[in-house]
Amino acid sequence: MQNNPLFQQLRQQITQWQQGFESRLHQKVFAKFDRSLFSDDFETLDFYFNEINQALAEFARLPSDAELESQYLSEKIINQCRVLQDALNTKKTPPMADVAQAKSAREQRRQAIHNLPPRERLAEYYVALNKLNLLIEKYQDALANSRDTQQRTQAEQLLIQTEQRRAKALFYIENLEEYLSSLEDE
Repeated sequence: MQNNPLFQQLRQQITQWQQGFESRLHQKVFAKFDRSLFSDDFETLDFYFNEINQALAEFARLPSDAELESQYLSEKIINQCRVLQDALNTKKTPPMADVAQAKSAREQRRQAIHNLPPRERLAEYYVALNKLNLLIEKYQDALANSRDTQQRTQAEQLLIQTEQRRAKALFYIENLEEYLSSLEDE
């Protein structure tokens, strides 16, 4: 299949595209990918380039009469390049204006909760507690499944922060429940 014009064009374009990233080969790509495209998530750029090159090599080994297989592999390679390019183009952190907007929206929501009557506020606190419990489970799973030290460290930090937030939420829930029980006793 090496004489196939589609293969030649794909190989040439991918080689040129990859050369533009030679200085960033050890850069982590923080993205989740479809398993039909890549075998793993949160790997280095070099890892994903190797998988694309493996698919190209597989394409090259196809017999010339394997039209369906060549179409499938060419689409897979194109999709691999497209999703990897999209992952590389996404911003890791939002611009400062977006951060400020998110903080102000968060503060408005927090203020709205504090303005609620005590029973409704308690219900909101329980909703938040449930969300924090789910996040803790998610971070514990991420910690258990992490392969490298950077992922482990990040998961550990997120887990610690979320557990601290959970402890704070429990403190507020207990105080509010005591307050409500003292109101009922009167």
